[in-house]
Amino acid sequence: MSLTGTVITQVVAQGAEHEEALSPYVVGAATLVFFVLLIVGLFAFGKGRQHT
Repeated sequence: MSLTGTVITQVVAQGAEHEEALSPYVVGAATLVFFVLLIVGLFAFGKGRQHT
């Protein structure tokens, strides 16, 4: 690996050390809200339609 590649790799690694990851609870809650909204949209779309 070249010297430039090594320096870039070290800079990226240092930047990754300071980043905070999203909490799994935040990801789970956002996913739950998304799917609930999809279900509400599905029910709203099918409201009043005849069952065949």
